[in-house]
Amino acid sequence: AQAIPAPPSADRVAKEPRTIADQMAEPANKKARTTDLAALHGFKYQKPKMIAEIGCNHKGELEIAKELLTLCKQAGATVGKFQKRTPKELLTPEQYNAPHPNP
Repeated sequence: AQAIPAPPSADRVAKEPRTIADQMAEPANKKARTTDLAALHGFKYQKPKMIAEIGCNHKGELEIAKELLTLCKQAGATVGKFQKRTPKELLTPEQYNAPHPNP
């Protein structure tokens, strides 16, 4: 049988900073809630941001990426979101060496 370690002392837990991940992992019913309505009235409305998902459609080409950003802006997006992958790490050698399918 494996020994179960003792939980940390209460004073040690209280001094350790909580990470965002720890806070997000808490059940909703344990998260802090405010009953201070004055704090809610101080909310300042800001225009929402629209994010355009470009993904990997730039195929690693800077000029294509710039063109896609221009199209996103023309469509009303505030931000363009890219992804970058290293295909050699994700694909088998056969898949990597195959011609790129162009629609």
